[in-house]
Amino acid sequence: MKKLMKKNNPNAFTSMAVEYSIGEDRVFQSDTKSLEMYICAAELGNVDAYEEIGTYYMEGTVVERDISKAYLFYKVSAKKGSVQAHSHLAHTEQRVGNYQIGIKHLKVLASAGHQEAWII
Repeated sequence: MKKLMKKNNPNAFTSMAVEYSIGEDRVFQSDTKSLEMYICAAELGNVDAYEEIGTYYMEGTVVERDISKAYLFYKVSAKKGSVQAHSHLAHTEQRVGNYQIGIKHLKVLASAGHQEAWII
């Protein structure tokens, strides 16, 4: 993994972020290190990393809770092709009463075959 990270492989940084997040055998659990790894992955172009960073802001994990920053990260992730980010955007828009925009995001989820789009 370290060799891939030295070669700036975004997926290697994402894998390490997950390991730090849950505390795999090789590393101690650290939300701070996990976020750092997601930031590196995002800077290297991993679209899902943007969505994960958004979740850190939405939940206030390691960083101060900031829904507008979370929304921006979700939006970047969705524009770059993350279907999961559309789920977060749909929920966020519905919470603030923007149902039409939320429905647009749900349509993206539905077209990708996500069951969640049919439940909401």
